[in-house]
Amino acid sequence: MEPNVLGLTAETEHVYTALIGLPHCTASELGAASGLSASAAGRLLSQLVKDGLAMRAAGRPPRFTATAPDVAVTALIQEREHQLDAARSLVQRLTETHREANRISHPDIAVELLTDRGDISAAVHRLTSSARRAVRAFDRPPCIDRPGANLETQTQRQRTGVSHRVIYNRAAVAWPGRLHSDILPSVRTGEQARSGPICR
Repeated sequence: MEPNVLGLTAETEHVYTALIGLPHCTASELGAASGLSASAAGRLLSQLVKDGLAMRAAGRPPRFTATAPDVAVTALIQEREHQLDAARSLVQRLTETHREANRISHPDIAVELLTDRGDISAAVHRLTSSARRAVRAFDRPPCIDRPGANLETQTQRQRTGVSHRVIYNRAAVAWPGRLHSDILPSVRTGEQARSGPICR
C-alpha cells in the first residue's frame, strides 16, 4: 500500500484517526470501531507506537491513546523535511558529478554538452520544472518535442506564479504546428512571447 505525503499508509492513517476519537482503547475495541480484526488493529497500533503516533499503557489487555496530532504530525513533517533536504543535497552532488563528467574539453567552461534528443528534452524539462519564479528562454528549431507537448505542464507552473518569457526565432513560429498548438495557447495562459531574427 502506497504511503501518503507523511509516509503513513492509508490503513495506518485510518487507525490513527480512529484512535484519536477512542482514547484508552484496546486493540479489540479499536478494531471493532475501524472495521479491522483485533490482530490487524494490534499490528497497526504497534507501528503507531513505534512511529510516536500513539502511547501504550501497561496492563492486560494493553490500552492505547493517540499522541496529540499537533505534536505527532509536526514531528513527522520535520522528519520528512530532513529527508527532502538530504535528497536535495544528494541531487546537487550527483548533478555536479554529472556535469563534470560531461564537461567539454576546456576546463574553465562548465557546459553540459547534449546531443541526444531524449537528453535535450529531459534537460529542458528538468530546468523548467525546477524554476520557482521565472523561466526565460530563446526558442529556435529544430523542435525536440511535438508542438503542445509541454503546454499543460507550463500552464500548471504559471498558475503557481512561475512567469514565462520566451523569444521565438521566426523559424520557430513557422515550424509546423508550433504557432497554433504551442505558442498562441501559451500566450493565452500568460506567457510573454516575442519573435525576431534571433539565434540564427
